[in-house]
Amino acid sequence: MSGIEAIRRAFLRAEGTPAKAALIGYLTAGYPDPREFLDLVETAFDAGLDLLELGVPFSDPVADGKTIQASSEAALRAGITLTKTLEIAGRIIERVPEKPVVLMSYLNPILRMGIDRFFGALKSKGVAGVIIPDLIPDEAEAVRDAASRHERALVFLVAPNSTTERRKKILRASTGFLYAIGLEGVTGERDDLSADSAEFLQTLRKERGEVGRGDLPIAYGFGVSRPEHFRELARHADGVIVGSALIRRAAESKESLAAFLRTLKGVGS
Repeated sequence: MSGIEAIRRAFLRAEGTPAKAALIGYLTAGYPDPREFLDLVETAFDAGLDLLELGVPFSDPVADGKTIQASSEAALRAGITLTKTLEIAGRIIERVPEKPVVLMSYLNPILRMGIDRFFGALKSKGVAGVIIPDLIPDEAEAVRDAASRHERALVFLVAPNSTTERRKKILRASTGFLYAIGLEGVTGERDDLSADSAEFLQTLRKERGEVGRGDLPIAYGFGVSRPEHFRELARHADGVIVGSALIRRAAESKESLAAFLRTLKGVGS
């Protein structure tokens, strides 16, 4: 099965749930404890996570706020590299093969490994695809070619201040799903969603049809931290991405993480 198909099935399964939106969670590889991380991820899946966004620790995570930055620094100190992240991803997939895993990695570690080697490793480990926050479609020809050859998803991010032309270009380029950034700035928990969130998502849904990508799921991330956020966004998005709020609870305990995920999933019931 291709990575794109694995992701598509996760979104289709989520459509049959009360919330009707996939719950996508970001966790930094190996954080807070590499020895217990596989159990942590399995707990998250058992608690309702539909798709895991597995973060590759990086020394300069420009799109991330302080919570994810701190988790990345801790994981780096623990020796978690891109190669080790791929090994972790493979072990997760062996344990929970029915749930897709997508890597979140900045471009530099991928270039150091080699683009084709990286996508070959994704395929061999069963990883569905990758999100590269500092890569834009204009500069992605080699990456897109490798992703296509190895049948892995390449997810691009679209910002709320993007022009119509830009949004449509990103919609055409993205595979697996489209990552809609909910606000300008970096990741992090917020008390309130952007007042323009619903309008932004409705615009993207309209434009994906206009460019012939009506089957491409749209997932909303950045700033999502409360059950009411999930409930509101699930009305307009195909998936909702939660990052910093999960990282904070993962640092507390597996039980805290699981309780939070169950609360999110129960909102739409």
